[in-house]
Amino acid sequence: MIFKKVLLIIGFLAAFVLFLSGDIQTAKAQTMEELSAQISALQAKMAAYQKEMTDLQARIAFIQSEMAKVRAELAGLLAKQISLIQNQIAQLQTQLAKSELGYKCPDVNGDGVVNISNITLISGRLNLCKGMTNYDERGDVDGDGCLTSIDLNYVQKYYGKKAEEIDQCKKEVMLKSIENTAASISEALSRLMEEVKRLIGR
Repeated sequence: MIFKKVLLIIGFLAAFVLFLSGDIQTAKAQTMEELSAQISALQAKMAAYQKEMTDLQARIAFIQSEMAKVRAELAGLLAKQISLIQNQIAQLQTQLAKSELGYKCPDVNGDGVVNISNITLISGRLNLCKGMTNYDERGDVDGDGCLTSIDLNYVQKYYGKKAEEIDQCKKEVMLKSIENTAASISEALSRLMEEVKRLIGR
């Protein structure tokens, strides 16, 4: 009788163990399925992120390409503008150089060198015009009838130079020489005419 009870208990325990084992296996299977599902979900998210990253990289590459085009266009426009400005400056400088050819010698006091005396002669009478008190015609190098900053800047540009080194001064010397020569010739002709008249009168 006891033996049968023992066998019954053993059988019951065996059945219980098998039952538990089945639950454990089922639980394991469910856990694996859940893990597999979670892994699949993570993989899908990773794939989505990778696609977004690829799209973002493509957009960045496109923006960089467009920026390079814009920079190239801006560089071209800037180069054209700089070239245009340089040409305008060159033209202005040429015009200025040409206009200064008609100016008087910057050695306005005639001492043979452009020094501080020439500058103060103009700066001390700045904005005075012909007919005004203290106006000095010698400082009106551009011949507009007034002592202006144009006259002052022109004289300052030649500061320290000798008159013999400056084209405008050379031109004035040459003109004076021609004028003197013409005056001498005129005077000689006048004397000759007087002598001819005197001889004829005899």
